[in-house]
Amino acid sequence: MNLARLSSIGATLAALVFMALWLFERSQHSPTPDTHRSLKALTLNVAAMQSAHEREVADLKEKLHLTTAQFNETSLDLRNAQARLDKLEFKSGPRGTIGREEAMALSGATGLTNRFANLIEPDGTLILANAELSKRIGEKLYFKSEGDKKTLRKTVHVDKVHPIVLQALDLDRETIAKEQEVLIELAKARQLASAAKNRQAQEFYRTQALKKRAREAAAEKERQLLQLEQERMRQQTILAQQEMRQQQERARASQQLQYNQQIIEQMRIQAQVEIARQNATVLQNRQNVPQLPTVPVPPQPRSLAASDPQP
Repeated sequence: MNLARLSSIGATLAALVFMALWLFERSQHSPTPDTHRSLKALTLNVAAMQSAHEREVADLKEKLHLTTAQFNETSLDLRNAQARLDKLEFKSGPRGTIGREEAMALSGATGLTNRFANLIEPDGTLILANAELSKRIGEKLYFKSEGDKKTLRKTVHVDKVHPIVLQALDLDRETIAKEQEVLIELAKARQLASAAKNRQAQEFYRTQALKKRAREAAAEKERQLLQLEQERMRQQTILAQQEMRQQQERARASQQLQYNQQIIEQMRIQAQVEIARQNATVLQNRQNVPQLPTVPVPPQPRSLAASDPQP
C-alpha cells in the first residue's frame, strides 16, 4: 500500500514539474503578468508537495526501521520458542531419548525429507539404514531400503521412531492421533458396512433358499398332481377296459343266449314235428285197428269222486 502511494505521489510530482516547465517555456515566448502569477503559484504548490512527500518518505523509513526491528525480535522469539519446544518434545518422549543434534547426526535429517541415512529409535538404536518412507497409514509408518540384491521393508509405529524423524516428515503426534481416530472410525464404519452387507447377503441367500424351496414344493406338488392325474387316467383306462370286457362278455352272452334260443326253438320245432309225426302215426294206426265195443262205466258216488279224484 505504501509503495503504491509513493508511486502515485511521484507521478503527480512529475506531472506538476512538466506543467511548470511548459508554463516557464511559454512565459519566455510571451511573458504576461498572469503567466508570472500562475508560474509562481505552481512553483509554490510543487515545493509544498515535495516537502510533504519528503516528510512522508521520512515517516515510512522510520516505520520500516521499527518493523524490521520488530521482525528481528519476533524471529528471535520464534527460534527460542522452537528450541524450547524441541526440548519439551524430546523430554516428553520415552526415557533415554537422545538430543536433537545427536539425532540429526545419526539420522542425517537436516530438513523436511522422507529419506534417512539411518532410521533410529528414540534412544538412537538403528532400525533401518538408507530408509525411505513409502507410505503412512495412521500411526503406522512404512519404510523401504533399496539394497543391491533385494529391497528391505519395515513397518514402524510412530512411537518407535525418534521425534526428529517425525519433524523431518512434517508430522506431529496430535495430527497423527486425530488421523488415527478417523481411521478407527472408518474401520468401524467398514465393519458396520461389512456386517450390513453380510446380513444383506444372508437375507438374500435365505430369500433365495425360500424361493428355491417354494419352487421345489410347487414342482413336487405339480409332480404329485401329475401322478394323481396319471393314476386317475390309468384307473379310467382300466375301468374302460373292464367296461369294454363286460360289454364284450354281455355281447357274447347275448349271442350265446340267442344261439341257445335258436337251438331251443329248433329243438321245439323238431319236437313239435316229431309229435306231429307221432300223432299222425298214432292216428294212422288207429284207423287201421278195428273198433272194439264200448263198455259203459257205472257212475261212482259223488263223495268218492270228490275224495279220490282220478289221476
